[in-house]
Amino acid sequence: MKTLIPGSTLAALSPVGGRLTRRALAPWAFLVLVLVILGSATFGIGLLRHRADEARAEQLTLERLRSLANEQSTLEWQAIAAHGSAPALSRQIESRRGRIEQELDGLGQSGAEQLRRALSSYEDALGDELRLLAGGSDERALTLGERRVDPSFDSAVAALRRLSADRAARARGAGRRATVGALAILALALAALVAVFWAYQRTRRSLAGAEERALRESERWFRSLVLNASDLIVVVDRGGTIRYATASAERIVGVSPQELVGRKLVELVRTDDRRGLQSPEGTGGARTFERSIRHRDGSVLLVEWTQRPTDEGDGWILTGRDVSERKRFEQRLHHQAFHDSLTGLANRALFEDCVMRALSERGRGQLGVLFLDLDNFKLVNDSLGHAAGDELLRLVADRLRAGVRGGDTAARLGGDEFGVLLEDLSGPDAAAEVAERIFAVLEAPFEIESVEIDLTASIGIELCTAAETTLEEAMRNADLAMYEAKKSGGGHYRLFLPSMRDLTVGRLELIGQLRRAVERDELELYHQPIVTLADSRIVGVEALLRWRHPQLGLLSPTDFLRHAEEASLIVPLGRWVLEEACAALARWRAADSAGTSGVVMCVNISTKQLRESDLLADVTGALARAAIAPGDLVLEITESLLADDSEAVLGQLQRLRALGVRLAVDDFGTGFSGLGYLQRFPIDILKLDRSFVEHARPGAASLQLVRSIAQLGQNLHLEIVAEGVEEREQVVELQAMGVLRGQGFYFARPLGSEQMAAALASSTAAEAPSSIGDTAQGVGTSWAFEPVDGGRTA
Repeated sequence: MKTLIPGSTLAALSPVGGRLTRRALAPWAFLVLVLVILGSATFGIGLLRHRADEARAEQLTLERLRSLANEQSTLEWQAIAAHGSAPALSRQIESRRGRIEQELDGLGQSGAEQLRRALSSYEDALGDELRLLAGGSDERALTLGERRVDPSFDSAVAALRRLSADRAARARGAGRRATVGALAILALALAALVAVFWAYQRTRRSLAGAEERALRESERWFRSLVLNASDLIVVVDRGGTIRYATASAERIVGVSPQELVGRKLVELVRTDDRRGLQSPEGTGGARTFERSIRHRDGSVLLVEWTQRPTDEGDGWILTGRDVSERKRFEQRLHHQAFHDSLTGLANRALFEDCVMRALSERGRGQLGVLFLDLDNFKLVNDSLGHAAGDELLRLVADRLRAGVRGGDTAARLGGDEFGVLLEDLSGPDAAAEVAERIFAVLEAPFEIESVEIDLTASIGIELCTAAETTLEEAMRNADLAMYEAKKSGGGHYRLFLPSMRDLTVGRLELIGQLRRAVERDELELYHQPIVTLADSRIVGVEALLRWRHPQLGLLSPTDFLRHAEEASLIVPLGRWVLEEACAALARWRAADSAGTSGVVMCVNISTKQLRESDLLADVTGALARAAIAPGDLVLEITESLLADDSEAVLGQLQRLRALGVRLAVDDFGTGFSGLGYLQRFPIDILKLDRSFVEHARPGAASLQLVRSIAQLGQNLHLEIVAEGVEEREQVVELQAMGVLRGQGFYFARPLGSEQMAAALASSTAAEAPSSIGDTAQGVGTSWAFEPVDGGRTA
């Protein structure tokens, strides 16, 4: 069935709307043209009449001159009769002379020269005659009159007749021309007006036809557009009744256009979404609004309506667009913008917004901001991989949701840090209760890739009691409290105290001073010998960093290395230690080549150095500048690094080993490495942790573990060095278990560079080569220390 669109509807919908851009002259242009024609005709007729008037005016001037000349002649004879003794006659003659000159000036120059000369000659002769009469020479005056005055008068009169005749003929011609010209101009103007009127009528008919064709074309085009529009277009009257609907109604609401016509607009809207819906009759202009519409199949769509009045003002046109998918997409974008993609918790932006809102609207109870950081998460991430770490974070987030109260906001702030906004707290005990609940839900082991992981967390809590507490202060204080909890060993919570801020300021000052410590030459290297347990020969030296602080004195690494890690100073500090250690060995050898032959330098390498710096270039450069062989250097790494099954780390270690540098595992036995890691990585030395050595006494349970490690080293062809040897009994037991090397206070405390040089210089050569310090030369040195006070040196 063909859908018909009412003409009024098309007129309202059409972008043309009965209007066409006119390419021909507009009506006002024709009016201007008519005015121009009439103005031109008036001007032409006026010009002709003006010329005729000028000719008649000259004719009248000549007639006045003739009259004045006759009057002047009469006055002349009266003066002769009075013998020139009448003053009144002289004044009249002068008056007539002045008027004659004025009339001559009015004639202009064209054709009046002869008349001027004749009148001038007459006036001159008349003047001479009057003077003779005044002097009493009547006879002479009469003679002059006959000879000069009368002939000049006759000449002037003749010139006047000729000029008058000429001007009369010219005036008659100008009058005829004015009459004929005016008639011609009127005829031309009338013809022009007729032509303009004809052109105007023709243009109107042409425009009307073009406008009608354009309107039909516009209606045809717009009819096609409306009928095929994806949006629903409806026309309603002022009472809200639908008078027309496009075919897209079938797709959007599942109802044909014919079924919609006659229904009320509000019937399309879902009942619970009709609140605040204005009838089109009640709105004053165009507007846009959204309403939910129920499809015939029962589904609910969100439709965006754009409403505007019809041109006639008798109804409204509404365009409805299904924005359900767009709204769902916007909601997803909003959720992604304010939620963590990994855990689904609120992200930092949303968390900070919630804290800021809670601070501004706080009315009941206290407000708490809780920061949570997972303890040793990095170890899990490094050992099991990032995928396992992500899975662990998701599981922690699930438990965190279960641990907080119903109205609290949990968020992931980044990495392994989480935040919880605690609203309407009754006091510190309520915040502590939430922290304990979180500890409780995290207590059960997590199972990741068939591995059970025990995880703890450190929690910092800021109670926002002051009315002027800002977002920045709340977040910073919670972070400081969490930092203090983490320093306690993990698995604890701390409430923020003002004294924590002072500690943080002190820590920041210490970091700043540490940055300048290298420039100020405040860093020093101490050295602890590594010896053979059998005869106390020095076979190696471990470089130990110290900071001689100008106010705090000599600081060990435990006092500042944690801060160096936080401030990203560990890599430059490690580079400095590497340079100084190699340089120290070079100085000792230059001073006593025999005493230091075969002695190696052991340097601890941080995880960041191995992962984030070009360690191979640093080592190569340090060896070259110190002019020592790669075999003289042993790099010590932590056991946890072996658990990082990273190809990058493995490649770095393999390149170092290929260079000739030897690799040792420090504090072996405390990490998570296994036999597979020891076989995979190019390790040369295992340094047994002091926790095993301190119990190495007869009958101790740990002896069997130490014996197993020593046996493992022999099977894998690895050197075993015992750390923390402090008693003679430990030396005996270690030797019995096959451990050949050791270091600790029993042999020597860490020594300064000069003390170490003196110790090396006083050592004696041994016959057996040192297996730790085996070089191409192969001969080691030995030096015996005298134990003091049960093996501890001063």
